[in-house]
Amino acid sequence: MREALASFAGNKIKRTSANLMRQIREDEGYFIHAPLVSEMEFECYAGYGMSDPEGYPTIVVGLYVDPQAAGSEAAISAINRISSLTGWDANLHDHADWPEVWREASLLSALPEEDHVGAVKHYFIESVGQLKEELSDFKKEHPELSWNVGPAKDD
Repeated sequence: MREALASFAGNKIKRTSANLMRQIREDEGYFIHAPLVSEMEFECYAGYGMSDPEGYPTIVVGLYVDPQAAGSEAAISAINRISSLTGWDANLHDHADWPEVWREASLLSALPEEDHVGAVKHYFIESVGQLKEELSDFKKEHPELSWNVGPAKDD
């Protein structure tokens, strides 16, 4: 998962909290983040959510942007584009939160698989691959954004 996310972002994976328990409490899950654009907070993330009402962790991949950042209109249009894909949900209208798109499945859905760890890994790789496919043309359409490029290195 870390390799797929770092390769997609062209940047190092960003740790959001030094304290795992604090991150789980504050973010309702454990996530790794990869910045996509150097001058604004436009990031991809992947991890495990803990806010499912049924009580099971979820597998989550998403993209969000700081709506106050310069160039955020372009990033929001990318989020809007991705939200039209089957299986992706978005928050584009709640101004209290940052615009975001995500793909999420219950961890419970992977457990019946013979190789459930492989099924979870496949979900992450497939989801990041969909983001990469959708954003490849978008990056060409918006060269004004300082996209992170080049070989990515893991923390």
